[in-house]
Amino acid sequence: MRLRLLVLAILALAVLSVAIAGIVAANVLFAHVHFGQRGVAGGVAAFLCGGGTKPAPCVPGTTITGTITPADVQGPAGQGIAPGEWNELVAAIRAGVAYANVHSMTQQGGEIRGQINDNDQRN
Repeated sequence: MRLRLLVLAILALAVLSVAIAGIVAANVLFAHVHFGQRGVAGGVAAFLCGGGTKPAPCVPGTTITGTITPADVQGPAGQGIAPGEWNELVAAIRAGVAYANVHSMTQQGGEIRGQINDNDQRN
């Protein structure tokens, strides 16, 4: 299994491309961006597919591309990012404390995860 993340722009919107391979199609539930450092579970910040403001289902075996705008930011308020707080999410992404996570029926806590813009992340 492999997760590849690409942040194309962080201005008024962020485009994240998530390549999912090796996950059974019927198992994928959703993919979203969390606020959390490497190895620590964090709250959901915005969905890429399968829920929130992005209800279209995720399609395994394809590249999931999600565009996140300020209206898509749902928190996590308990970690200091309130709904719609775009600048705070962008700061978290730039600081390497945000990650993408793909959830499945067999791994509901997360099938695969990858930090976004983390200095320790390998290409």
